[in-house]
Amino acid sequence: MKRWFDLNIGKQRHYRNKKFNLLIVGAQKAGTTSLHYALNQHPDIFMTNPIKEPGYFLPFEVMKHYFKQRGIQLKSKQHFFEYHLLKGYEGEQYFGESSTFYTTKEWSTEKLVFNIFNYNSQIKIIYICRNRVERIISHFYHEQAKNKQLRFEDFLENEEAFEISCYYKRILPFFQVFDNQQILLLNFEKVIKNPQKWMNTIFKFLNIDEIITFNNFPFLNKSSKKKYNNILKEQILQHRHYKKLQEDDQLFMYLTKA
Repeated sequence: MKRWFDLNIGKQRHYRNKKFNLLIVGAQKAGTTSLHYALNQHPDIFMTNPIKEPGYFLPFEVMKHYFKQRGIQLKSKQHFFEYHLLKGYEGEQYFGESSTFYTTKEWSTEKLVFNIFNYNSQIKIIYICRNRVERIISHFYHEQAKNKQLRFEDFLENEEAFEISCYYKRILPFFQVFDNQQILLLNFEKVIKNPQKWMNTIFKFLNIDEIITFNNFPFLNKSSKKKYNNILKEQILQHRHYKKLQEDDQLFMYLTKA
């Protein structure tokens, strides 16, 4: 019995005081899942698996309800951490998770960011973005897969559809709280064009050895190409909230050059 306990539970208990020191905070539908599992290939990085988005820094009751709907019963935050998030961890230098909740309009607040800072002021943060309009369309297909009756016009009336693509507004609280050197901004289109270069950029940011050959960049949660994309793009360009994206884009350009 002791042997079974040591093999199945003992390791988690041994690391029960471990803290996250790496976060991918968004953006939704911008390649975070692919990046999460790509990072997990490095011997010095452990990303939570199979729960990629634990929402560890959100109120526990919120995540308890969220996971209950997905068949996972959470007893307490510490139980969740030890029995789910630490599972498989073996002392790697970086211990990370990838919750895109942190850069939705609902949760990307200074209060949440201060909670993260107070938890670990030295944590490293990665934020990956993509073409704003393409992200909205991909987000729509993701939601439509869960609700076949969802119309694009109705989806655009959900405030988050545009707000998640306002990258400056979403990441700004992190820049206001953390040292800029702890935050790495990435562009999804550039990463998939040259994954070797950009993965090594991440490894340099984390101050760990580069992987000489990185040929396996997993493309996960990819929305299939739809023949109506151009029509959907035009609807976004004509939408009353599109101006938000244009204004945010100008601010984000300054941020990336800072």
